[in-house]
Amino acid sequence: MTLAFASLSQAETPRGSAAFSIVQRVGAPFGVTVVAVILEHFLAGAATPTAVAGAFTGTFWWVFGLSAIPLVLAWFMPRTRS
Repeated sequence: MTLAFASLSQAETPRGSAAFSIVQRVGAPFGVTVVAVILEHFLAGAATPTAVAGAFTGTFWWVFGLSAIPLVLAWFMPRTRS
């Protein structure tokens, strides 16, 4: 959170804190829902333990790929400090 608020002025900090909290409270359940839908999609035809393991493996790679998006975007952030 310190890095998120580092570039905000003292007057902007309360609004930034509220926005950060809202994004966390909405984003976490949304992410869990997306992962549950992906897992359910893979589990739809899984009848054997091997197929179930494959469903979890496929879901893991989706989570890994979706987690890479913010990391790639963070790479393009400016590196200058105020």
